[in-house]
Amino acid sequence: YDLLLDTPDQLDAAGFAVAPLVEDVADRQPNLHRKTQFLAMRPVMDAIAAGMDVETIRSGLVQAARGSMMADSVRGTLATRAAAAYPMVSRVDLLSPALRDRAVFFSLVGSMNKDARSLMLDGETLHVVAGPWAMVHYPDFALLLGRVTWVERQAQIDALIPPYGAVERRLSRLLRDVL
Repeated sequence: YDLLLDTPDQLDAAGFAVAPLVEDVADRQPNLHRKTQFLAMRPVMDAIAAGMDVETIRSGLVQAARGSMMADSVRGTLATRAAAAYPMVSRVDLLSPALRDRAVFFSLVGSMNKDARSLMLDGETLHVVAGPWAMVHYPDFALLLGRVTWVERQAQIDALIPPYGAVERRLSRLLRDVL
């Protein structure tokens, strides 16, 4: 816990500063829209985590956060993500042969709306990585912890997206294939 509490100071010392690519018209937290899934077997992830050095993980997360938030981060994104994931990926070779042979890793990143409008207008795409390097996206989930507000109750969802009335529901059903 001390390492996590010290992370903001480490980011400051490393020169981390948020540099938004585009200025927003309102002063607010960013609204994330991300469709990323990571699938792995729990016993495999438990075995990988059991011997991990927490400082190494935190250092990788700090570098990934620092690298991904800079205005020119697009070119260096893969390298910083790979560096952050490498300590986990390298531990796959240390697993018992029985566990390593059964290990399953998948990451999926892309637009997965699966509706006619998105398919025709948005250019639906999905990037899939199988094998240990699927963990390249795993640090992103750790970084989300400090960037999002977790919705825990239906009332929170209703406040953000008010429930549809009968008229809206009927119109949406009529127009869903058109739009």
